[in-house]
Amino acid sequence: MTADESKTDELLKKLDFESKDELEKRIKKLKIKLGMITKESLQTEDRFNLINVPDDQLSAEDQKKKRYQIMQKQAAITRKLKKEMESKKKDELKKLKEENIEEYIADLYEKRKKIINEIEEIKKLKTSQPG
Repeated sequence: MTADESKTDELLKKLDFESKDELEKRIKKLKIKLGMITKESLQTEDRFNLINVPDDQLSAEDQKKKRYQIMQKQAAITRKLKKEMESKKKDELKKLKEENIEEYIADLYEKRKKIINEIEEIKKLKTSQPG
């Protein structure tokens, strides 16, 4: 251990940090709280660190991890898009409810009727099957 490393360790102990990693985690949390970075961008950066590394620089195990990270990132993007679409649909329903309550209520009745019909069909299938 060099003199600089021992000074760093002493300073960390004075500040009640066990290691440099703990200090870095705390700095990231504070940056998120201050709005300097978003939590999502930080997670993306940490979770998908192998995606931008060329395959020839990775071991066989790291290449497997990279493929897995690519799939995870695609799934995350898909979930994000789905969430945005659901939010948009929810906003449209809210707007419809505020602007045209009669149409909104008619839509609710129609959905209710479809559900009741589906339940009745299921009951018919259950009663018609022997056993």
